[in-house]
Amino acid sequence: MSLILAQGGDFATAAKKYSIDTGSGAEGGDLGWFGPGAMVPEFETAAFNQPIGEIGKPVQSQFGYHIIQVLDRRELPLPASALEQNRNTAFSDWLTTSKSEAAIITNDTWMQHIPKMPAFGAQ
Repeated sequence: MSLILAQGGDFATAAKKYSIDTGSGAEGGDLGWFGPGAMVPEFETAAFNQPIGEIGKPVQSQFGYHIIQVLDRRELPLPASALEQNRNTAFSDWLTTSKSEAAIITNDTWMQHIPKMPAFGAQ
């Protein structure tokens, strides 16, 4: 597939013909929009750092080899569920850090002002 693309072949046509990925191959290699954390790290690193429009060198991951063409990049709003999850994670991280950094100071100076208990029955 790399050779065909290097000779100017169409990415979508080549993906439909040669890809063994039953999901994206049938769609001409189109994965749709995705953000960080959606793909394996090797794939994301290549996709997020590759210039728009270029067909990158093959990238190996645990799923095999991938040839990536980035068509566009956009900042999309998070869905409400992802926003809530991010909010909960941030709060949990903050709480854990705050607890680990907290210093509890107890002021016991008031105890010296309490009268001693009388010894009953002592002569």
